[in-house]
Amino acid sequence: MACKKNTAEALKCYTEAAQLGIVEAEFSLGRLHEQGIDLVKDTDKAIQHYKNAEAKGLISAKFKRLELEAALKNDSAAQFHLGKCYLSGEGVKKDVLQGVQQLLLAADNKYGPAKKLLQDNSSIIYDLARDFSEGRSKTKNPILARKLYEIVEKYGNEFDKPAAEEELAAMPVEIAASIYSHSS
Repeated sequence: MACKKNTAEALKCYTEAAQLGIVEAEFSLGRLHEQGIDLVKDTDKAIQHYKNAEAKGLISAKFKRLELEAALKNDSAAQFHLGKCYLSGEGVKKDVLQGVQQLLLAADNKYGPAKKLLQDNSSIIYDLARDFSEGRSKTKNPILARKLYEIVEKYGNEFDKPAAEEELAAMPVEIAASIYSHSS
């Protein structure tokens, strides 16, 4: 089947291929609808195509679906699962900081499993805070370190919470002031 380089033809070809069970075509349909390339952007259709591709075993489709649901629908369950994907590297490059950010969104929306996962991973978050505090990561970032310590202080386990509290107490007042002046 020969496809011209235009969206209408691509949509037709991808639809035919998806109906034949070609998972990559289902994923491509999701991308077309998500991005609205030469057609009306339709997040619900994009999510459905990603779900279909995910059901056929395409892990990256799960990530794209969760990403859309988390961001566009403020869906706490999607934020939680997206955070888990980032923490584990499932379907996406592992990114602990991004994972923590997604879990925090879900936890702040009172999603219990996110709070539990933050608690279960508080040692990792604490270590990441120390990396930013001491410059062991790509860059030294005491403001980000403080935010991470605050997450551990709020959601951490019985071992990491006191250590985070100590770190926060030892941080200069100027860092706290700069955080809260940026968030206003």
